[in-house]
Amino acid sequence: FTCDDGCTGKAKWVELPSGRGACSAACGGGTQTRTFQCLGYYDPGCGGTPTQCAQPVTCYDFQCSGPYPGGPSTLYECNTQPCTSYTWSVTAWGQQACNTEPCVETQLHLSAVQAVQMVSAGGALNLTWSGGLQYGRVSASLQLVAVGVAGQLLANSTWQDAGLGLPVDVENTLSSRWAVPASLASGQYLLKLTSSATPANQDVLATPLVVQGTVGYELTLLPVGLGAGLGTAASLQLVVYGTHGQTAAINLSLGAAWSVGGGARSLALQGLDVGLVQRLGITLPASASLNAAAAVLHSLGRTYEVRPAYLP
Repeated sequence: FTCDDGCTGKAKWVELPSGRGACSAACGGGTQTRTFQCLGYYDPGCGGTPTQCAQPVTCYDFQCSGPYPGGPSTLYECNTQPCTSYTWSVTAWGQQACNTEPCVETQLHLSAVQAVQMVSAGGALNLTWSGGLQYGRVSASLQLVAVGVAGQLLANSTWQDAGLGLPVDVENTLSSRWAVPASLASGQYLLKLTSSATPANQDVLATPLVVQGTVGYELTLLPVGLGAGLGTAASLQLVVYGTHGQTAAINLSLGAAWSVGGGARSLALQGLDVGLVQRLGITLPASASLNAAAAVLHSLGRTYEVRPAYLP
């Protein structure tokens, strides 16, 4: 007699009904994973045929011939039916008459940009308006009327649009986003919108738009006495505070300073336009000294003198 364990010589890899993964395509052929189990059978004797009496048996994987046919790296085809295709069909022209009425043009009106109306150079601004020619085109332009955010008025200037990233000859969609160039000079600008169809149809923003950018500064350190030295500091860190914010900390090397007579020395630097300068923050390296009676800052034609009380 031979003991029938249901697996020896009978075990086979059988796909599990619930072991199919999602198909990668709904039609046209995709792939999916499938799960299998090593199964066998034995006949306990039930009075019927072997097929009728067979009972399933879970076997060890090594009892099935061949490698495991499933797993994430083995993919099977699925949804191989062709996909439905669509084509355009041309029908007869309808009976509705075309609109032959001329497009209406109304007076352009620029909306207020924002409450403060100040934007950083390198930032962005949403422009909105009403009016103009229906389905027409519009152009925006700028006129610099004052230098710096604090505003030093210019005697005369012209309207410009080239190289400023402004919406020029664009569709009249009643709105546009302006990417302000990082290189745009700090100052106060008038913003004008003009209808391309009727140049006389234009509107200028009621109040100037303030662009806050980078400006040049010149720092002059005055010694305590005429011809005296400025101390042991070889470098310093400067922050400029003003009516429109403060600069980032600026590291300066006193070795790059030039003499302006009497022991005073000057340095050129670039920083954010902070408007009217209110005070300076000067930080020195550890154990360094700065023997300055005053610090004088020049920017955009203005001169600011800061007394020693403001120095560390």
